Amino acid sequence: MSADANTVTENRFLKINYILWAKPKAANEDAFKVVDTTLEDVAKENNIYNENQRYQPILVITGTGSEFVIEGIADALNDLKVGDTKVIEEIPPEKAYGLRDSRKIETIPTKQLRKEKNQIYKGAVIQYRGRIGRVITTGAGRTVVDFNHPLADHVCKAEVTVVDEIEDDTVKIKELIIHYGRFREDSLKDLKIEFPSESQVDIYLPQTLAFMEGLPLLKLLVANSIRKYLNKTLIRFIDEFTFEEETKEEKEEDKSAVETAPSSETTSDVTENNESMSEEEK
Repeated sequence: MSADANTVTENRFLKINYILWAKPKAANEDAFKVVDTTLEDVAKENNIYNENQRYQPILVITGTGSEFVIEGIADALNDLKVGDTKVIEEIPPEKAYGLRDSRKIETIPTKQLRKEKNQIYKGAVIQYRGRIGRVITTGAGRTVVDFNHPLADHVCKAEVTVVDEIEDDTVKIKELIIHYGRFREDSLKDLKIEFPSESQVDIYLPQTLAFMEGLPLLKLLVANSIRKYLNKTLIRFIDEFTFEEETKEEKEEDKSAVETAPSSETTSDVTENNESMSEEEK
């Protein structure tokens, strides 16, 4: 955290908590419902708790528009200090999840959707060519998919609290990895970051990430943000594997196993002796 909790300016790395309400554009004020939050207790109270979701403060870099959070929340951070809470009474659709666009409703051959391992039925959420949509109807080999955000055409309001401001570059990079990888805050304890020079950063990835699905994309997103916001021109990701040294007892067990195992030479001798005995018996 900064020493004076100074007013937020561009390209500051902030951790925020928020509660987001939404209602259809033409609905009354009492139609607002909590639709998203970083707070677990609020999610449970409003019956939107998802055990697969991370309930923790999220990273926002100020001055980046809607890159990390909806624009209506991002704009509200400009005059806040660390520890401040602000209620944004109305966020228009244009600064939330957009207006509904009929061009985002598409008819797609069902066979193509199934190639991307989607289950096709009315109301199903599917992924197609990097986009997420909802099935409206399906039949006769074709499926109609709505790629508008579910909260398109909704007015929102929000309560946002600036929890922390990050100034250390090592922590900034860790937070970028948590953000893009959708990790829990305590899941990267073995991550190691070094700065060999002013323009270079080396990121030693723990072996738990070695076979993570989507790792190449994660590296690309993190590297682009490091270049853009931290002004580093050489970013190296290093896979690091650490093996524990064998104990004295384990080494003795391995040695004993080798000594007691029959060698190929001994086996050959036994075979030859058995063959000689068979010849003499004849």
